[in-house]
Amino acid sequence: MSTALEVSEGRADATVVVRNRGAGEGQIALKVTLRDASGKVVAREARTVELGERETIEVTVELTAPKDAGALKVEAEAVYPPD
Repeated sequence: MSTALEVSEGRADATVVVRNRGAGEGQIALKVTLRDASGKVVAREARTVELGERETIEVTVELTAPKDAGALKVEAEAVYPPD
């Protein structure tokens, strides 16, 4: 899984590339967390994503970013099966 982050005007777009390396298909829970320079969680979003057999998809998640947060780091986690 890889991530990219674009921040502007109180908004952060986190782009996550998710790859299903298995032969099966189904749903995963994609959990995206935005942290400030000190490691404090400033935003979190989760969604369910459908993946086909050996499929790679790109998912963009919009988060609200504090205007005064400074440097931000994005983390993503794929959970199977979803909660």
